[in-house]
Amino acid sequence: MSGRSFTSLATSATLLDNIRSLNNQDAWERFVALYGPYLMRLLMRRGLTHDDALDVVQDTLVTVVDHIGDFHYDPEKRFRSWLATVALRKAWRHRERRQREPAVHGGTTNLQWMQQQAEPGGAHDGQTDRIETALDRLRAESPPVEWGVFRLTVLEDTDCRAAAEQLQIEIGYLYVCRSRVKRRLRRILEQDDE
Repeated sequence: MSGRSFTSLATSATLLDNIRSLNNQDAWERFVALYGPYLMRLLMRRGLTHDDALDVVQDTLVTVVDHIGDFHYDPEKRFRSWLATVALRKAWRHRERRQREPAVHGGTTNLQWMQQQAEPGGAHDGQTDRIETALDRLRAESPPVEWGVFRLTVLEDTDCRAAAEQLQIEIGYLYVCRSRVKRRLRRILEQDDE
């Protein structure tokens, strides 16, 4: 960044106006490239693991997508401060939720555990059946585009940008879809545990 620190850069009002349209992929990519690393550093300094920080950044971006239409940039106020506040609240909720989740196989999340179990030779037949049942329910309860996003970005570990291109959707909408399906999956797993 040519010697200037991130904190010394002013938020671009034009960029914020451009991301109001979920169809402006260039603006969203620029926004994510600019604010993604900032949020990752902020969250990891607060003690989140890399994977947890990625989840929180994604949830934060979904909030931006949901509220950018109502957001009015005021140069007297700091956009990064608002964004950091949103991210830290999401991190707090994420930690709270993680404490309630059962730790499995070395503390990994249910989603990571599902991926490991779904691999050949991974799990006992009962656990494999549970995973398949959860995925079947998830597929049935998810709109086709949302299931496609989840399948590509989570189950097949496709890069988000490549998945958005493949599905012919905007990157901001991809983040929204993935977050919705992950919430649905958490609900299904919680119901199965009851």
